[in-house]
Amino acid sequence: MSSLVNEVNDKKLINFETNTLYKSYNSYNDDKFKKIIMSISCTGIKIDDETINKIESNNTFYIVLDTSGSMSGNPIDICKKTIIFIINNLKNNDKICLITFNSKVYETIELTNINNENKKNIIEKINKIECTNTTNLSGGLFKCFEILKNQEKNENIDKYSINNIILLTDGVMNEGITNDDEFEYTLKKKIKELSYKPSIYTFGLNNNINSQLLTKISNNGQFQNSEKEDDIPKLIGGCIGGLKSCIGKNIELKLKLNENIKILKIYDSK
Repeated sequence: MSSLVNEVNDKKLINFETNTLYKSYNSYNDDKFKKIIMSISCTGIKIDDETINKIESNNTFYIVLDTSGSMSGNPIDICKKTIIFIINNLKNNDKICLITFNSKVYETIELTNINNENKKNIIEKINKIECTNTTNLSGGLFKCFEILKNQEKNENIDKYSINNIILLTDGVMNEGITNDDEFEYTLKKKIKELSYKPSIYTFGLNNNINSQLLTKISNNGQFQNSEKEDDIPKLIGGCIGGLKSCIGKNIELKLKLNENIKILKIYDSK
């Protein structure tokens, strides 16, 4: 067994281990094996809070908010307070983008760095949001992927920033893509097109919530349902707390092989 430990700022974060599971030898030469099956695993290494603060990654939050007529009243009020809760718990240099959608899609708050000066203006825009018309959920969510793709073309992109999509909706689609299977297929395709895969967190707020769809939409994230304002600190707080302590996602492992060795097949844990 051998191990490789990566380092960030001279701090060990992840331990990679390789294990030989099976060897198939040539019958005419016992010293040379023909095939080998190996496992590669990685585990996080526990580090102290002081080190975490030094290497903590910035988070980028793409909030996609349903402002259709069915979200009027208590649901949209809960959503506004949820977004404000998120903003007030972000640190300076985290980024936020707010996309709202009903029958149309709007980039209500363009991607911007969070700081103490602009928080007030962002919150004022959120409080002015109103609900009307139908629900183009696909248009709202896929607008987010359009922005993500454009960001990847930016030479100054922070490659170590962690992308998070937070979708707030009742999940009732009646505009754009309205078929669950087609929606899921298109979503997987758009995720595959991105180099830096986002985590998607879906939060549903309505008695008629499409929980099955919102669960499918969640990618490397989670689905939560809340109809009560009092649930927000528990649901969102746990989500944001975990993201703030995260120092990396989408780990990429590169193998350099000798000329006489080639990879025949790769098996993942899924």
